Amino acid sequence: MLFLTLTLSPSISESRNNLVEESRPAVKKVGEVKEIGIGVYWEKNCVEPVSYIDWGGIAPRSSKDITVFMRNEGNTPITLSIYTSNWNPSETADFVDLTWNHTGETIEPQQVLPVTLSLHVDVDIKGISAFSFDAIIGATGSLMTGIVIRMAAFVTYPEWILDINPDTVNLKSRGRWITCYIELSEGFSVTAIDPTTVMLNDTIPVDSFWLDKPLESVIGDYDNDTIPDSMVKFDKQALIEYLKNKGITDAEATLAITGEANGLSFEATDTIKVVGQ
Repeated sequence: MLFLTLTLSPSISESRNNLVEESRPAVKKVGEVKEIGIGVYWEKNCVEPVSYIDWGGIAPRSSKDITVFMRNEGNTPITLSIYTSNWNPSETADFVDLTWNHTGETIEPQQVLPVTLSLHVDVDIKGISAFSFDAIIGATGSLMTGIVIRMAAFVTYPEWILDINPDTVNLKSRGRWITCYIELSEGFSVTAIDPTTVMLNDTIPVDSFWLDKPLESVIGDYDNDTIPDSMVKFDKQALIEYLKNKGITDAEATLAITGEANGLSFEATDTIKVVGQ
């Protein structure tokens, strides 16, 4: 009896599948995807997010601080960056700076960091009453993402009030001085006035006898309105000569005082009556 041994070849489709499986690279396990993000909040427990900051009023040559809390909301360490854009009006960017006390240290995942933002208005700002801009706070790691906070403020310029005593100047007077009282709007101090910069009608300086007087002798409340004022005195004969040279006789005259206080230029005016020609 004859026995035959048959060896069956795999089908074409099976062969193709085997080839595909053999040529397919082994799948490697992928590590956790890095997520990068930053949150800015009003409080340490990070409940209320910050999207808008109203700084209120800021005077020239002054600053305001606001503290917020920044949390690393990703799963990888980050560092922070900040920049500004969208200034309105655009020229405000030349006179206003936004800084912070963050020193660039790394923030770990879910770490909360208190950061103080500081808004500074330059002494030379003029003609800008209100402004706004965007602050973009970025979280830098392998990628960058940012959060935009809209900010707004207005500029509080000092208001100067001048009262000249006496209200009437007689051109025949032999008096030694004419006295002026300068008052500032609330929030500003007349103690910052530099008497060496004060001029009457850009011509007559403060009388030298009064330049070095102690503050307590020149700061008071002349008009009893509970707001301090500063007293300055000018040579009355110099004023009379000035009025005569300008041809101001038996008429009203507007006098202006200019000067500087804490680096800010100021001007205030008052009207007197001129008689005696």
